[in-house]
Parts: sequence; C-alpha cells; structure tokens
Amino acid sequence: LEQLPSESNAISRLFSLSGIEASNSLQSQALIQLKSKYCDQKRCLECRIGHELLKSGNH
Repeated sequence: LEQLPSESNAISRLFSLSGIEASNSLQSQALIQLKSKYCDQKRCLECRIGHELLKSGNH
C-alpha cells in the first residue's frame, strides 16, 4: 500500500481541507479508519489529529 498513490475520495478531500494530506494509499486507508473510529463517533478529543484541529480552531 505504501507504493500505491493516495486515494482521491470524499474523506481524503475532507482531511485535505484541514491541511492533512495522504501521500500514499496506506495513509489514505488510515484516514478512512480515523474518520470511522473517531470523527463519526464524535471522539475528537481521543484522537491526536482531532484534538490538534480543535485546539487550532481549524475544524
């Protein structure tokens, strides 16, 4: 997965708007997992990325 290019989908575009870019397919899959386990369940403060976004006001 590290050798494949990152996916272009709604989730990757959403993260991209917040300044988080996936450089390969492995990272794209990780962002999908983070969204499913944290964002969708409103567990932002348990996620390092979500916590930083809330601190910076970039959400």
